[in-house]
Amino acid sequence: MGFFNFDTLKSIAEIVNIVVSSLSTTDIVRQSYIGENGVFKIRKKSSIIMDMSTTDAETAIDLAIPADELGLLFDDCPTSGEPAGADNGTLTIMVGDNIQKCEKIRSILEVLGEEIFT
Repeated sequence: MGFFNFDTLKSIAEIVNIVVSSLSTTDIVRQSYIGENGVFKIRKKSSIIMDMSTTDAETAIDLAIPADELGLLFDDCPTSGEPAGADNGTLTIMVGDNIQKCEKIRSILEVLGEEIFT
């Protein structure tokens, strides 16, 4: 996994209430959240976690189940329109969750994207 530093991820996750990630591979996504030093192990209940990586549905489900059990608000939010869309806040974001949970994170998503689908 090259330059990715899970110790740094752990240090950051210990002090924030909202985590937004956009990672390059499914393996890094899984390790970042449910690995040995994963975010799920160190976050407190009600933390908001949005994964904007492009992964498969199985990975999203595999992360959503333990997040829910831990009392975390986890949303799978893949994007389209990168990298220019990310630079300009014009991404298209597909939220893989119900509308009630999406409303909790909509204000964050609106900074990053123009079109948000739930």
